[in-house]
Amino acid sequence: MLRFRDILKERQESTQTSLYSALDEMQKVANGGFSALLGQTHKSYNGGPHCANIEAHLDRAVPYHLKQQFSSTEIFLLLSSILVHDIGKIFSNKGDDHSKESCLKILKNWPQIKIPEDLVQWLAVLVCSHTWKNPNPPTECQYRGNQCVLCGKSGGQPYSQLSCKDYYQEDLVRLEWLGALLRLGDEVDHQKERSIKPWVLKEGEETSWRYLINSVIFDTVGECIKLKTLNLDRWNKENKGYLKEALEKINNVLRGWKSPLAEMGLNFSQSFLEVSLPKPALYKASDIDDKNRKNRIEPRLDNPALLEHIKDAMQRLDNAVILKEGFFSWEDLAEESRLGNVTVSKLAAERLRSIQTTGDLPDLKLSDLGTIVISERGWMLKNNLKTNRRTALSGSMGYSHEKTPKVIYTGIEKLDELLCPNKERKRLGLYKGGFYAPVTIKSGKWMAPIIAIEGSSAEGKTTLSLQIGCNLVRRKKGWTCIYYSLEKNPESIIKLLDGRNYFLEKNANQDDAKENIIKDAVKKSIINLEKNSWYELNKEKIKNKLILARLSPRPAIKIKNITENVFEQRYSELKQSLEWARSKKKKIFYFIDSLTAFSNESLSRVQAYRLLSLFEMAETPVIITLERRRGMDADKELPYYDYTRYIADIVIRLDHEYVENYYKQTIEVAKTRYNRHILGKHLLKIKSPRSEGTGEYDNRNGIVVYHSIHHHIVQSRSERRRGRNMLLDIPAAQLPVGEPEGGKKSIASQTIKSDTCIVISGPLGGHKFAMGVNLLLRTKKTRAEKKKLIVSFAEEREIKLKDVALLKQMKLWRDKLKPQDQPKLKSPNMKVWEQHFGDEKYNYITLLNFRLGNIMPEEFLHIFECYLDKNKGEIDSLLFTDTAQLRTRFSLLNKEPLFLPAVVDLIKSQGLFSIFIDVMENNKPNASLMAAADCRIYIEKRTMKSKLSNYIRIENVRGKDYDQDRRLISAKLLKDKHYILKIEKI
Repeated sequence: MLRFRDILKERQESTQTSLYSALDEMQKVANGGFSALLGQTHKSYNGGPHCANIEAHLDRAVPYHLKQQFSSTEIFLLLSSILVHDIGKIFSNKGDDHSKESCLKILKNWPQIKIPEDLVQWLAVLVCSHTWKNPNPPTECQYRGNQCVLCGKSGGQPYSQLSCKDYYQEDLVRLEWLGALLRLGDEVDHQKERSIKPWVLKEGEETSWRYLINSVIFDTVGECIKLKTLNLDRWNKENKGYLKEALEKINNVLRGWKSPLAEMGLNFSQSFLEVSLPKPALYKASDIDDKNRKNRIEPRLDNPALLEHIKDAMQRLDNAVILKEGFFSWEDLAEESRLGNVTVSKLAAERLRSIQTTGDLPDLKLSDLGTIVISERGWMLKNNLKTNRRTALSGSMGYSHEKTPKVIYTGIEKLDELLCPNKERKRLGLYKGGFYAPVTIKSGKWMAPIIAIEGSSAEGKTTLSLQIGCNLVRRKKGWTCIYYSLEKNPESIIKLLDGRNYFLEKNANQDDAKENIIKDAVKKSIINLEKNSWYELNKEKIKNKLILARLSPRPAIKIKNITENVFEQRYSELKQSLEWARSKKKKIFYFIDSLTAFSNESLSRVQAYRLLSLFEMAETPVIITLERRRGMDADKELPYYDYTRYIADIVIRLDHEYVENYYKQTIEVAKTRYNRHILGKHLLKIKSPRSEGTGEYDNRNGIVVYHSIHHHIVQSRSERRRGRNMLLDIPAAQLPVGEPEGGKKSIASQTIKSDTCIVISGPLGGHKFAMGVNLLLRTKKTRAEKKKLIVSFAEEREIKLKDVALLKQMKLWRDKLKPQDQPKLKSPNMKVWEQHFGDEKYNYITLLNFRLGNIMPEEFLHIFECYLDKNKGEIDSLLFTDTAQLRTRFSLLNKEPLFLPAVVDLIKSQGLFSIFIDVMENNKPNASLMAAADCRIYIEKRTMKSKLSNYIRIENVRGKDYDQDRRLISAKLLKDKHYILKIEKI
């Protein structure tokens, strides 16, 4: 314990002050003069021993951090006031007037006492205040005026220099604080160190009543002061009277000087007598001479709210830590209660046990807590409902291998396919992918997968884990999922799930009624072990449930002397949890979020192996999350991750990057031990159920995965259907893009493959859109019509198809292209919507419009693929208009060079005819789009005969017809105010 005197000495040695030398000089004067003259009163010393006791009391009462806050001048004034506070007793016989005599003696004789001149008045008022009831000076002081000018009156109210806050040589001086400490230290000095020792007294002379007080205890936990004695039966009636008076005086000081003491953080509210025999007990002053006295408790621990708080913390731990054997540590309780104070937690637990025995505080209901058992190691709750039935981990699983799933579906669309693609079985509808979990042929052991999900903070590890858990639970023959969150309490997880609809069969936009349905579904599907004890769960109750369990202690709060090896404690609890789960003979899936927080230190390779081997031995699948801390030294992080990656069967990596200042999250299956998987980084989004951006076109929520653009290309080309021959109802002389039917050049109509891609490239104002619409409406009138699709990136541009210039033979379409409805824009946040064109009988063309903004290529391809799959067999051709909009409105799509080729491949895989309109940039066509085209149509602007005209030339790459003859293309306004498109040979 560092004393006030030591602090002052250290500061002088560092040349911060010279006041320690001044104090030493005063001490010499006291020892050689007035200290010895003070003598004793009632067999107790008033001089040196009393002053030494006061200083020792204050050294114990004031914590180290508060001592350091006192300036050197304050420490000097406090210690010197202790030294001279009773000097007035030499000259006074008037009881408490000795403090005023001390004050006057200091003011008159300060040079002889060696007091620094600048500090005389402050020291005098401090000494005078050590008998005051409160910081205000007494009104009846007869010395106020000529003899003493330290106190006075203003407006009828007394005042003194004690209330001042001033500076001495840049040192802050708070006299009221110093007065409170001196007053407290002087009043509590009732102990045998102050009393005259029995061997010094005359034979037969009684010792002071103070000799029965062994020590003075300043209890900061219980917020009280205790005078400790061995046995109250040794006290006679007279001595009990002195003791009672002493306790009452201490209480008066604590009340009167409460304000400055509280400002310092010294919250002592009451004094007690602590008795050791026949059993430990505390007594108030009023109970000392009462034959029916009751044992008391420290004020803070008699607070029902605090006790209720500790009780709830004990209940939560006992409920949620599955099959806990032995004791919880006091550190566990301190952390769980969030008090951060082990001593308070221990005393409160002891108080609760006492209440169970004595029946004190009947309003505090402890019937559901069980019997509290306490030892030096910790505490436990004894409950007859608990069972220690255990299952050996080396045995077989709790359910037969015949029913063991070979693949565990995550229920997250696209992620299952990334983890375990199998096209043949998928095509037959037998297999959706997921976590591959084979059974070994020789041993018949189920290779339950160990899955690691790694990523930095806020990348969706917890969301992904919870979504997989919820999907496993809600299956018809689903799983029991036990979820350990080491960084979130169960209530926060339930709150997170309240905003999702993971437990509903279909995703949909929510209203208030929908939210209530979701909350009810969450309540039915989740068991919070903090409120529902693990030992009350039977086999059927845990079926298809997400169980939120706990490990202890959570090292979120750093507590001094916390359990040194958190790993061993948690490892043991997890092992017991697995044993309990196996006894239920259900399909069990574990989650640990996160392994990074499993211990106070990073796990070693041996620890990681031991932990994950538990699940391998138990044939129980587990998902663990790993927090990747960006910017951490690689030497501290990589070995830990490498251990876990090596042991895990499947590793899923979450990451993020910035593309065109857009935050892009990705998901990657970095490892699968027993099967192939889809390589590459894939777009990931965390979507709210309320998200209206893609509406019905993509109504998934939570973790949403989009296949990478490279995978789209590979998949499209591997699944491409062979295009059939189609008729193009445009005369060869006007637009020779196909081949004559049957090889007869005289026949006007031409044949093309159904998966042909035509690109029309040219500058603005070259009738590209009109030509694209004419090609879109190519089929003969006699053929059963199918819908045409126009994909537009120009949301503000109103497309009026009835006003588009048509070829002469296509003019019958004029009356069929009226808008049937307004754009289906359900929300201003919609990224994509539809509009239909046709007549009263039929919808011929659908306009699929995309709003400008940040839409990723992977997201577009997913929406577009889903749209084509939904309308499979109803659409036979598409028109994309136009690439200029990509450059000006969709920077993320334009940034990806493979975007347009991937779209072409996707359309070809569906066997559909497509037309793309390419607006040249700097007189150059889009190279990637031209490379993917089967037929290239170029429009050029040339001046002939002083007139600017548009010319067209065609390269039929698929038909190997590179006809370079130019034709004139123009639009002529007819009398009916409609345009007709004309293509003429020059």
